[in-house]
Amino acid sequence: PKPLLLPCPQRAAARIANLPSFTTPLSYNMEQMLVLWEQDPDSTAYNMPMGMELPAGVSVGQMREIVTWLVERHEALRTRFVRASGAAPPMQEVVGVGAYELPFAVVEDKAEMREEAKKPFDLYTGPLARFVVGAKDGLSEETTAQYLLVVMHHSIGDGWSCGVLQQELQQRLTFNNPTPQPLSLIHI
Repeated sequence: PKPLLLPCPQRAAARIANLPSFTTPLSYNMEQMLVLWEQDPDSTAYNMPMGMELPAGVSVGQMREIVTWLVERHEALRTRFVRASGAAPPMQEVVGVGAYELPFAVVEDKAEMREEAKKPFDLYTGPLARFVVGAKDGLSEETTAQYLLVVMHHSIGDGWSCGVLQQELQQRLTFNNPTPQPLSLIHI
């Protein structure tokens, strides 16, 4: 049998970085989420916060790199809704990696993380996912990160996709850390 050839990670990353933005029709569930959001745009009922305690020795800078990798990998994390012109229905836009502004914040305590989890999303302007790192000893890139909060709007994710993100975060942290430790979900 022929060996399976996998692309070089650097070439794959270069291809992803050059992907342009594109639009596609909304799924039925996305249409329903949009209708509900338009009725109450300040609601946080469909925010999906997922908090994790990070293993020791991970810096804020490393978490930024890992989150950037996740966002590049998953189009849903770069998705927003766009109004179509005329009578055309709204669409979803997947923002190209090069044009995407990473929603990444560093805070010093869990109270600030809770506030981030309570902020509503604007489905038309996006982004529909936020990443918040909790660090105790300052807000620099070298500071040790203690917690990660991922908040997604339910229009781009569900319980299953949260599990996938947690699994991929665990794998990436294991790759970056010679003494891997399991991620534990925390209550924010």
